[in-house]
Amino acid sequence: MLEQIKNTFQKHSAKIAFCIRNQSYSYADLLLYVNGIRNLLQKERPQSHFIGLAGFDDLETYAAILALWAEGYAFVPLSSNSPLERNEEILRQVETTYILSSRASTDTLVKTAKIILTKDIVGKEAEYSDLSNWKADEIMCMIFTSGSTGVPKGVPYSLGNINTTLDAFFALGYDLSEKDRFLQMFEFTFDLSLISYLPAWCLGAAIYPINHKQVKYLAAYQVLQQHAITFATMVPSTLQFLKPYFAQASLPNLRYCLLAGEPFYTDLAEAWMRCVPNAKVINGSGPCETTMVCVGYDLSRNLAENKSHNNVLAFGKPWKNTTTIIVNEQLEEVPVGEEGELCFAGGNVMQGYWKLPEKNANLFFNKTIDGVSHRFYKSGDMAFIDESGILYSCGRKDQQYKIQGYKVELGDLERHARDFLVNKHVASTVVKNEKDILEIHLFVEGGIENENELATYLSGQLPVYMLPKGIHTIVRLPLTQSGKLDRKQLKHLVP
Repeated sequence: MLEQIKNTFQKHSAKIAFCIRNQSYSYADLLLYVNGIRNLLQKERPQSHFIGLAGFDDLETYAAILALWAEGYAFVPLSSNSPLERNEEILRQVETTYILSSRASTDTLVKTAKIILTKDIVGKEAEYSDLSNWKADEIMCMIFTSGSTGVPKGVPYSLGNINTTLDAFFALGYDLSEKDRFLQMFEFTFDLSLISYLPAWCLGAAIYPINHKQVKYLAAYQVLQQHAITFATMVPSTLQFLKPYFAQASLPNLRYCLLAGEPFYTDLAEAWMRCVPNAKVINGSGPCETTMVCVGYDLSRNLAENKSHNNVLAFGKPWKNTTTIIVNEQLEEVPVGEEGELCFAGGNVMQGYWKLPEKNANLFFNKTIDGVSHRFYKSGDMAFIDESGILYSCGRKDQQYKIQGYKVELGDLERHARDFLVNKHVASTVVKNEKDILEIHLFVEGGIENENELATYLSGQLPVYMLPKGIHTIVRLPLTQSGKLDRKQLKHLVP
């Protein structure tokens, strides 16, 4: 990857690297900022391998990533939308007191770190050639995810992890070049941000970040349309919010659209494909722990051919370099068609959660497949595989419950609710009542006038133990910073 980026700076220096709030910057412009920030790092020479990065929608932030890599550091993205205590905890875990930031005021971000200010720091023109001698197992980036205990967990990405994913991405054979225009709509704390700009850097293509001060889904559509984006990575929730505008939406220039990060429903996909008549639409998957995306399913324009389970599109097949198996509780592979836990192995799989040896011991195991030993990660995703090798999602392991002795999959209830409530976004959760009995609660975004009719419809589709105890309306379903449904927050909204 680093060699490809170096070649981009040499071959495509005059090409647009970024267009940020309608201001274009060439790769030559980007390199000037990279070199300026490198000079700062050489003067400060922080002792920690990890440096915090305040993520903002500006050229300096992207330049800081490349500068850190060139100087042998790993970046740890921080968000101003995260609680100060969370950011402080992240810095404590990686044992650094340094942050690169393009803004002097970071009081809402952290209070205890030393800020290396990168705003308008421009160096001399030079080649991006004197790179640090990175080794495959050295960590280049640390993404922190939510932890069940409330303490964020560090997911380290090594050079080998990132190279493995990029190798698989380019092996898909997509017709991409320096002429393409990539959408970047994610915060740096979300792993999908990497797939939104790293391939572009390797190609010499242009990247178009959205303005996060605007409503995210509207800002994304504005950039898609205004700048004739050709490659877009999004989460399905973005499309769900845009769905009321689909009748007027037309994006003929979009050539590839990768949807990942959460379930992609068939009805939403079919509606979206009418808005992007020339695009290959891909349902991508892969937990953060497998470095971005590692499984994919190319949708057919013949909608009847697309495979799904409970109205959720199939995961598809593993990308190059990824091995998947589905196992039972005894870690034995289950037969074709039988549900189990989806596990991943390959050079894209993280080394393990940062400084959590006990958790890693429970989540990783070794298994020999066809005479080859693999180290597998237990993803928590429930799935099954069909005779053709296609993987299907059965929801999260932690979204499956035993109610009245029966296993309940929330995706089953949600599917039927969506069938009845056309153009409505729904989500469900399970909570314990005062008698410690599990109850299902269903939330409908945007209001509902026919609650009794919905309850009657569901009672005709589902067994009694799967029916929601309560149906509630909500203005907006809670989302995480990365745009996914926040099911933990949903539990707190149950009356």
